[in-house]
Amino acid sequence: MKYKIPILRPFMPKGIINKLRKVLYSGWIGEGPVVKQFEQALKDYLGNRYIVSVNSGTSALWIAYHLAGIKKGDVVITTPLTCSATNIPLLHLGAKIVWADIDINTGNIDPLDVENKVKKIKKVKAIVIVDYGGMPCDMDRLIFISKKYKIPIIEDAAQALGAEYKGIKIGNHNDYVCFSFQAVKTITTVDGGALCLKNRKDYERAKNLGGLVLIEIKNIRRKNPGNTI
Repeated sequence: MKYKIPILRPFMPKGIINKLRKVLYSGWIGEGPVVKQFEQALKDYLGNRYIVSVNSGTSALWIAYHLAGIKKGDVVITTPLTCSATNIPLLHLGAKIVWADIDINTGNIDPLDVENKVKKIKKVKAIVIVDYGGMPCDMDRLIFISKKYKIPIIEDAAQALGAEYKGIKIGNHNDYVCFSFQAVKTITTVDGGALCLKNRKDYERAKNLGGLVLIEIKNIRRKNPGNTI
């Protein structure tokens, strides 16, 4: 069966109401069997066994930033061309945001400017990249920079579920990759997200943090929660 999938409103296939009714009356309306089934299907689809499902793409970013050890005063290179949800958690953590330039041809972060910023600033805690409009970033150059300077990459892939870079699905290239299943994303679970990781240690930590993602939310009340450069 062929579907016309709209861009600016949520797409719901026919017959979904029966499955929804089954979940609502199953006794599991939080993290239950259906969530686990979805999580396993996502692992199979992406080819990554270290995936944690969460309540939103923003929560996935929060957890990734915690796993990367980002704290007050840490410098993080990121992109200005993104949803505010990518960078607001960094301000809440008290990080200092450094904007990198954008590649005019892709809308993605420019690896050349990223490396120039790394050389200039010296102590960079993390690099945040966004696959803008579903277009994968220049992974080869960015991962080279990450390994050369020993700086982790957090990838906001909210718009890039199903995208591939050189034949490998997004969700497998970087230390932390965040997906969103919000209303108008590639697929929607009404709201929801997932965090893809590289190793079991981070995977286990992410599962524990899944229920504690707001542990730094108190920082919102500070008069100056963060800085930009």
